[in-house]
Amino acid sequence: MNDQFSNLVAKVLANEASAEERNQLREYLQSDADQQLVYEQLKEYWNADVRLSSAPISDFEATLLQNLSSENERLSKGRTKRLTTLLRISSVAASLFFVVSCYLYFIYQPEGSHLLTYAAQNDPLEYLLSDGSRIKVNKNSSVTIDESFGRKFRKVKLEGEAYFEVKHDAVRPFVVQTAGTSVTVLGTRFNVREETDKVITTLVEGSVQFAAGDCDKILEPGEELCYNVSSGKYNLYATDIQLSTAWVTGRYTYHNLKFADLLQKLSYIYKIPIEISGSAESFGKVVSASFLYDEPLPDILSALESELNFSFSQSAGKIIISPPQ
Repeated sequence: MNDQFSNLVAKVLANEASAEERNQLREYLQSDADQQLVYEQLKEYWNADVRLSSAPISDFEATLLQNLSSENERLSKGRTKRLTTLLRISSVAASLFFVVSCYLYFIYQPEGSHLLTYAAQNDPLEYLLSDGSRIKVNKNSSVTIDESFGRKFRKVKLEGEAYFEVKHDAVRPFVVQTAGTSVTVLGTRFNVREETDKVITTLVEGSVQFAAGDCDKILEPGEELCYNVSSGKYNLYATDIQLSTAWVTGRYTYHNLKFADLLQKLSYIYKIPIEISGSAESFGKVVSASFLYDEPLPDILSALESELNFSFSQSAGKIIISPPQ
């Protein structure tokens, strides 16, 4: 089945597949979400012009990449597109690592060890790791793993922000390292964001252990820990998970929330003061709202304005919400 899948992928990407073969591949992808993700990454890799180092990979991966390379070499006569070499994968890998055209590359160390970096430039990108874990890397961020991944630990290094859905493994902890801090888990969902002198960890599900300096804390779902790298001080507090993870889903969604409370969240999200003019009681109506992660604040307020009968204006770096005249 693996050989058949690899042949189908190669033919489809080379635009040489029959209608029946395309249907077969579609059935494979519909039955396995991980294969769908792998295929999407591979499709971008097929169109990329990148060079990777060769290293041991599984028989299935070697077959797939060999088929792809053969198809691409045959089709690339007179064209510049090429698939240059094989991608390194841990010997225990059950799935593929593929390069996306936006920025996935190898880094060589003096000792000869390999580092594999997943990075995103303009848009968040999702990747499937060899242990079955998923990471979504935010724009202008990267996650790097080395060749020891999956042996005793599953260590990764983060620069920027990423969301992790870690496959449970009681024997091999998953460790995220960034700016002198580490987050250790067995299997969970969480977000880590690196800012200037700060590392912010938000737990969605399961549990994580945050360690840095004198700080050694276990987080519970719905908690966030903000650690100051320079001073070693930290704050652990309950949080609205969406404030840290909406970039993953692309949307904020709130149900049965007082309008005044929604305004507070909007003020936090868009980092602009929002003041209520007049009696706060007039803004106690319970509302539900859903808006895109990058939707402009004036557009959100305009949509709410007609429904809730208020007006708003912007002056001196803040927004004023007023009841109807």
